[in-house]
Amino acid sequence: MGSEVEALVPASSADLADEILTNLFQTWESVLSRFDPNSALTALNRGAGRWVAVPELLWDAIGAALDAAKATDGVFDPTVGGVLEALGYDRPFDQISPGGSTRRFAPPPRANWRQIALDPAARRVKLPPGAHLDLGGIGKGLTVDEALRRLEAAGCVPALVSAGGDLAVRGLPPGPAGWAVGIPSGHVLWLQQGAVATSGPERRRWSQGSRQRHHLIDPRTGQPGKPHWRWCTVVAHSAAQADVAATVAWLLGSRAPDFLSAHQMAGILAPHEGPLHWVGLPPTSTDPGRMSHAVVV
Repeated sequence: MGSEVEALVPASSADLADEILTNLFQTWESVLSRFDPNSALTALNRGAGRWVAVPELLWDAIGAALDAAKATDGVFDPTVGGVLEALGYDRPFDQISPGGSTRRFAPPPRANWRQIALDPAARRVKLPPGAHLDLGGIGKGLTVDEALRRLEAAGCVPALVSAGGDLAVRGLPPGPAGWAVGIPSGHVLWLQQGAVATSGPERRRWSQGSRQRHHLIDPRTGQPGKPHWRWCTVVAHSAAQADVAATVAWLLGSRAPDFLSAHQMAGILAPHEGPLHWVGLPPTSTDPGRMSHAVVV
């Protein structure tokens, strides 16, 4: 998933937690990665246009992605994988040349999530011809959520799991305030339950010829989204929800506050100039060097 995984658990549970997380992330990566030539997702993408039987994990992840697409009216769309590949993001990001991608841009066939066909009885999926799924963001969130479920089942709580900007907690650490979670502005959110995710284009940028590219694709245009916000942080019940909502908020630009309010989510939106825009999380301090006691309960 191209992300560093970190966890905080009681010291007595460290070895067990490490075993649980290592096995989980390696297994899910082997199924959900679009960069692994042997993954189930790669096999499905290779078979676009025909029915492909998929394992239960991939089936469930696709179901979650389609639910997210429906809930966001397609602003989140897992079929943007082909666009990302055409733009040069066709390998793990750390393997893209610092000078940019040498791949020539050729727009893939337009596709969208509504064209994905499902056969529940046989657990088969048929992608529209030429479409490739990208489950990187939501897959990462789903993995974080599953990690916490497994840690709790094994008695490794309280716990915090973070993977590349997707973070979720279970139980409370010692002390009254909860988990201290930093955001890019330097503020701190005190999280008692739920999850936090941040989305923005800064960490995954590259050049393709003379064009600057980033990984946040607007499915309405088939191009990298326009940068209304520098970054968007969202607090939600699960890491998968937070990841999707943060990406959608960034893509929606000025409509992001209404989107978050309509879905009863809290967020912090960073414009390119001016103060942060807080949605449902009024800070006690707007000084980036101090803590803001925004507690999610």
